[in-house]
Amino acid sequence: MSKTNFTLSQQGAYAFNEGKAVVSASAGSGKTFVMISRILRLILEKKTEVKNILCVTFTTLAADEMRQRLISALMEELQNDENNEYLIKQLNDISLASISTLHSLCSDILRTYYYRLGIDSAFKV
Repeated sequence: MSKTNFTLSQQGAYAFNEGKAVVSASAGSGKTFVMISRILRLILEKKTEVKNILCVTFTTLAADEMRQRLISALMEELQNDENNEYLIKQLNDISLASISTLHSLCSDILRTYYYRLGIDSAFKV
């Protein structure tokens, strides 16, 4: 993925290395491209693995698109290095990446810790 077309703000989000990052911008501003580029960079630099990814968005469509774009980016990188076991593992572990909507993330947390919260784990949203 090329970062040559990034705006100054996008470049800052892409290159940020000080920990967790929040990317917030209007629709059509390139958030998904920048976030997937950043995630891919961190994976390629072996600073993280897909199982450690948390991407939260507002729509199921956006979450699905992010997951698909990450898969495509990893597959593109793998074409350049077909025997890269690390990249193969990342693709195999893609289901472990937490890429979801805010509602889905919150529901998962509530279902995981329902017993601590005194709620029924079979609740409906």
